[in-house]
Amino acid sequence: MDKKTFLFGGYSQFPQGTPGHEIFKYFGIGFEVDPDSWEIIDVSSTFLTELSSSFLRSVFVGKNIRDGGVADGIREFEVRYFCKGKKTIIAAIIEAEKSYLNYLTQ
Repeated sequence: MDKKTFLFGGYSQFPQGTPGHEIFKYFGIGFEVDPDSWEIIDVSSTFLTELSSSFLRSVFVGKNIRDGGVADGIREFEVRYFCKGKKTIIAAIIEAEKSYLNYLTQ
């Protein structure tokens, strides 16, 4: 039997005038998490290009969602990402973390 993982997601609205807003209006991100170790094992997003999606994976995969990995990933993302919509993407990441925190309080 395959191991079951969890998916925590978040969304945030792109600013008007950005390509993301014109195409999607919202940015979405999902963290696939191993519930035994709480390690982020995959990341999915609504980025337009695979390069951008791959970049997000490089920042977050391997980080531990329970032990500050999302905050660490946001700090790393902030210093490495130089495209429009940075605040929108960070807001969606924070929403995904909130979905994890909501799970803990169930």
